[in-house]
Amino acid sequence: AALGRVLRTYALWQPTVGYCQGMNFLCGVLLLIMSEADAFWLLAAVVEDVLPGFYHPSLIGVNTDTHTLHDLIPIKLPAVWATLE
Repeated sequence: AALGRVLRTYALWQPTVGYCQGMNFLCGVLLLIMSEADAFWLLAAVVEDVLPGFYHPSLIGVNTDTHTLHDLIPIKLPAVWATLE
């Protein structure tokens, strides 16, 4: 019940982001250790300030990090890259 309330409240508060898959895992962990109000504000801080773009419907943050990882693996971990190719 608390999880749904926090996620619905966030989706109403930030309609451009709304709800994105994965928020439930983050919010669920937060609710294990803090109140609903604190979980809401920490969820907002993580989504908007710590991981901007990760929970946006376009997933621009995830795509950016994926491309960065794709560029770094051959440089930093060439044996892993050879296996992946």
